[in-house]
Amino acid sequence: MGRLKLSKKLYENINIGMTIRDKKGRIKASNRAAEELFSELIPRFNVSSDEEIISRMFDEKGNPFERSHYPPFEALALGVIIKDRELSFYSLRDERKVWLRVTSIPLYGRLGKVRTVFSLFTDISERKRIEEELQEKRKLLSLVLDNIPQFVFWKDRELVYRGCNSNFAKAAGMDVPENINGKSDFDLAWSREQAEAFRRDDRFVMDTGIAKYHIEEPQLQSDGRNRWLDTNKVPLKNEEGQIIGVLGTFEDITERLRLQEELKQFRNYLQKIINSMPSEIICVDRVGAITLWNREAALRNGLSEVQALQGRLEEEVVRFPQLPSMVNEVLEKGRMVRKERILIEEGKRETYSDITIFPLTGEGTDSLGAVIRIDDVTANVKMQEQLFQSQKMDALGQLSGGMAHDFNNILGGIFGASELLLQDEDLDEVKKSYLSIIKEASERARDVIMKLLTFSRSEREELAPVNVHSLIGDLVAILRTTLDKRVKISTNLDSEECTILGNGSELQTVLMNMAINAGHAMPEGGELAISTSPVYLDETYCRNSTFDLEKGDFLLIKMEDTGSGIPKEILSRIFDPFFTTKERGKGTGLGLSAAYGLIKQLKGAITVYSEWGKGTQFCLYLPLVSDQELVEKNVEGELIRGGGTILIAEDEKSIRILMEALLSDLGYDVLVAEDGMDGLNLYKERKEEIVLVITDMIMPRMNGADLFRALRDIDGNLPIILASGFTHEEELEKLRGEGLNGFINKPYNGAALSQLIDRVLNEKV
Repeated sequence: MGRLKLSKKLYENINIGMTIRDKKGRIKASNRAAEELFSELIPRFNVSSDEEIISRMFDEKGNPFERSHYPPFEALALGVIIKDRELSFYSLRDERKVWLRVTSIPLYGRLGKVRTVFSLFTDISERKRIEEELQEKRKLLSLVLDNIPQFVFWKDRELVYRGCNSNFAKAAGMDVPENINGKSDFDLAWSREQAEAFRRDDRFVMDTGIAKYHIEEPQLQSDGRNRWLDTNKVPLKNEEGQIIGVLGTFEDITERLRLQEELKQFRNYLQKIINSMPSEIICVDRVGAITLWNREAALRNGLSEVQALQGRLEEEVVRFPQLPSMVNEVLEKGRMVRKERILIEEGKRETYSDITIFPLTGEGTDSLGAVIRIDDVTANVKMQEQLFQSQKMDALGQLSGGMAHDFNNILGGIFGASELLLQDEDLDEVKKSYLSIIKEASERARDVIMKLLTFSRSEREELAPVNVHSLIGDLVAILRTTLDKRVKISTNLDSEECTILGNGSELQTVLMNMAINAGHAMPEGGELAISTSPVYLDETYCRNSTFDLEKGDFLLIKMEDTGSGIPKEILSRIFDPFFTTKERGKGTGLGLSAAYGLIKQLKGAITVYSEWGKGTQFCLYLPLVSDQELVEKNVEGELIRGGGTILIAEDEKSIRILMEALLSDLGYDVLVAEDGMDGLNLYKERKEEIVLVITDMIMPRMNGADLFRALRDIDGNLPIILASGFTHEEELEKLRGEGLNGFINKPYNGAALSQLIDRVLNEKV
């Protein structure tokens, strides 16, 4: 009886709803918990409420319940226990969803038939709410994991995969992340070698508890491509802090590494360009710290890139103290600053540099610093100086040529008159001596004029082969008796080829003048060395030279002395006509200018290098000719007489008178004209008797060249001789190409003129 009371008390007070149904499914009894539970479903719960209860219930999937599936009825119909069936309904009180877990147990009678069904109804709403919240969190976590760009996975302590996100599953060849569960690295797409490397890192993290970050490693993925990963692995711990596995994330950095490699290659390419530039390229930030330093900057300043970077501009580039102020100006004004031809004296060597500084800006307008470009323009400056010197020499040559022409006309009269007077046998010896003095002075003046003509590149005599070694040998023999005995003369004639085309006497005179100048620079004695060597001047050298050179083999003649040297301030003037540092009366100042003109006319070059107190070196470059024999020049011959009528066209009255007298003495009939126009008219009148025309080059109204062409139009076989104190070689060559028979330089003597006339007329015959 006591047990029955206890059971009844338990039945009434337990928080699990209980109902008892008879074999027809009718509720015979229910406890308080059942009544309270179902009171949320229907206003009044009683034994006849089943149909109303069932109509408001839903199964686990949210579908309305059918009566046959209601656990008490199903247990009654089937005679089996229906265990833990979950049902739900919405409360009439607060519209919350109520979840029930129902277990129905059929009870059998003596005959083995179901007599009663006992059902238990447990409110599992709180558990369901927690499960739903947990499920939502899992969905959210899964959504997050599947949408982040990283690849995420986790393994247990046996290195078996227990989960991953969609990105990882795809890389591993899985359709869905759930398929990874239970797999090992050896079951996935990557190679065995890669799998072992992954597992080593996993084991390290789990055994030491130390995370590993930014592991760059390759991974063969399911699409067959090897990708580069940046992997992070941390120990996976439970609530008690025990390591239960490893959690890993990685991202595909293949594209990033490719871009980094491209950027590296581009930077290397850019660095090569910067290092290949002949300019010094230096970058500085806003405070003057060096951020870029190219190879040329390293060579010029003696500092490697590593040494210079982050150094201060004023400390590392000491050659240009003005650089910091120039950089500050660029930073303040935001515009380019440039200074040209900055002179730097490095010991005894002078260099010139151009400095250009640009502002360095970022994407906006803010200045990041400055870019400095330093160009060594020494060669350009020297080239410009040489070009200026060459232009000056050409201008002086034109001036000298004009002066030479005028002087030659004057000298021609003096020389010719003295020569004619000396032929007078009635003159006493005193007068003849005076005339000889006049003639000799005229000859010396003529030599000076010839030097001017050489300088001005006027017409020269025909060039002949010259053996330079023989010429130098003769020169040295003269110098040994001329120079101070304390001057030691040495020669080193190494060149096997030593033949050039030129005028031997003029070249020897040039070398003699240079040697005498060297002797004067060594009043206390010293050394004078003359050497030769073969050199080849290529096209680049010839193109950059201020001389008119053609590539080929040249003979280099060096003359070096240990004298006082030439001061820097006058070095650029030594080839100027009439420039001399000697005392008045000790020199004309034409020696080196004549040397310059001669060498230039011979298609060669002349350079000079000198240091004050150390001596001077002259270098003469002359084109070599092969297989030529030295030809000696013939000495002046005798007067040659002739006959016939000669027409003279000459604007200088004194020359006309002298030529008429000279030619008449030689047996010729002479017609004279004051200029080219008169000469042309006179020839037209008496052309039948004229056998030869001698014309001056520079005349008013019609010059000699125009007269030559006009006469040839009339008679293509008429012998014509051109006489001038100044004629450009190019113009003379053109006239020779048109058939000019002869040319003679003013002033000339009677013998030379008579020989030329005889040769021209004999050629005609």
